[in-house]
Amino acid sequence: GPDGVGAAPVCGGSGGVWRKVAWGRGAAVGQGGGAYVQPGRLGDSGREIEDVVAGLHEPSGSVLDVVQDVSRSIQGRRRYERKVTTAQTMVGEALSLGCGVCQDFAHVFLGACRGLGLPARYVSGYVHGLGERATHAWCQVWAAGAGWVDLGPTRGEIVDERNGFTAVGRAYPD
Repeated sequence: GPDGVGAAPVCGGSGGVWRKVAWGRGAAVGQGGGAYVQPGRLGDSGREIEDVVAGLHEPSGSVLDVVQDVSRSIQGRRRYERKVTTAQTMVGEALSLGCGVCQDFAHVFLGACRGLGLPARYVSGYVHGLGERATHAWCQVWAAGAGWVDLGPTRGEIVDERNGFTAVGRAYPD
C-alpha cells in the first residue's frame, strides 16, 4: 500500500546507497514513513527510551552511521537470552531485564530510531542458517533515496538474503 505495509524488504547488502544518505533529523520521513515515527504498542517511547537516546552519540554522517551507532549502543546494554521475555513484553521491562531475544532488541532499536526522528518498522520473518530455519525479527529504517533498508539490531548487521520477510508493522502486535 501507500504506507509501505506489505512491501517487500529492501536488502542493503554492504550498505550501498544507504551509506550515501546524509543524516538530517526529519529529512528521512517520506513515502509513508511518517506513520513509522509514531510509537508502537509495546511502549517504545517514554523515559526508558529517552534514556537510551540520550546515551547515543550526536547523530552525524550517513543514516547508516546513525543506525549502526544505535545498534551498537543497544548491543552494549543487552545480552541475548531465550525464555526471559514473551511476545508481549513491554520495552521498559525488556530494558530493565538487560536481556531478551531478537524481538526485544528490535523494539528497543525502533524506539531509539523513532526518538531520533527516523521512521523505523518492525519486521517479522525467518532466518536460514546451517540447515535450519527459525523465526526472527529485525527492523527496517527509511532512508531517503534508498527506501526501506533492513538492519538486524540483535547482531548489528545489514539483513541479507538469508532472511525471509513475512510482515511489517510498528511493533510485533501489528
